[in-house]
Amino acid sequence: MFEAADFPAPVVSFGDTFLKAIEGSLDPSLQRIAGKYIVHYDFGAALGNASQGNFIMGESRQFLEFNVRKRFTNNFGETRMHIMQQCLTPYRVALALSKGNPLTGPFSEAIQRLVEAGLSKKWLRDELDAIARLSEVSEKASSKPWTLDQLQGAFFAYGAVSLIACVTFGLERTMRRSPRIRRFVYA
Repeated sequence: MFEAADFPAPVVSFGDTFLKAIEGSLDPSLQRIAGKYIVHYDFGAALGNASQGNFIMGESRQFLEFNVRKRFTNNFGETRMHIMQQCLTPYRVALALSKGNPLTGPFSEAIQRLVEAGLSKKWLRDELDAIARLSEVSEKASSKPWTLDQLQGAFFAYGAVSLIACVTFGLERTMRRSPRIRRFVYA
């Protein structure tokens, strides 16, 4: 998000929904983005300018993933666009039913089960892959710090080796003081 705030190109979206959301934020990066925000209504021109680097496109993640795969991905899965991992605003899509509708309870339970099972993300990924698959090659290598869970094996190995070293050291000290072993080893 800091990169988008410092980049000289303006942030563009269709409609002012995102603009209103980030104008109310206390985050200074979002305030800088809001200062150069442009509401754009020509869909084709905005996406074309975003792919050329003239604009930064600010839309929902699913909308951007769909359009990047549909319009800016070649047969090899390579794309000219990059979608940032960090989202500006955490929008969710909801469904509305009339008040007192008898389907509200069962419908809510069914949707919650689908979301908890991860099916909504899987279906979205399947639909996006049906349009175009992106290549797995990343633009640049990035290093991430390891967690303690990932280092757990190394800590166990270190502990086991340290224990073996302590036992060996103790045996050497004991054997060095024994007169029988001293005669045998140092004779």
